[in-house]
Parts: sequence; structure tokens; C-alpha cells
Amino acid sequence: MAYLDARDGEAYKITSETKNLLLVMQGNANTDVLSRVAALTRVCKNIHEICPYSEYEIAVVTQKDNTFF
Repeated sequence: MAYLDARDGEAYKITSETKNLLLVMQGNANTDVLSRVAALTRVCKNIHEICPYSEYEIAVVTQKDNTFF
């Protein structure tokens, strides 16, 4: 968990006991979706090199019709 994308909580740090991880790649008008997906893919591949039994899935979430889920 993070507060305003700046402070991470002690209880949510990645440790040797971590079993599940959610990475969120944020962007803005200057960073297109393909660039963000490419960056996230590189991060996931780096994690996979360290943890060879890890698996990852990338999902792109978009806003439609000014509604949130």
C-alpha cells in the first residue's frame, strides 16, 4: 500500500516470505500504454530471473464513460 504514490507501509514490503505481488504501472498523457506495458514486462522478467518459478500476467485497465469500478 502506498500513500499518494510516495510512502510505502512497513507491513507491505517485499520479503523472502512474499508469495503474491501486485505491481501497478501508472502513466499520464505523455506515456502511452505500449511504453508502460513494455516497462512492466521488463520488471516482470527481472523478477522471473531471480524467482524462476514465478508467473506473471499483465492486464491493462482503462476508464470507460467516466465511470470507475
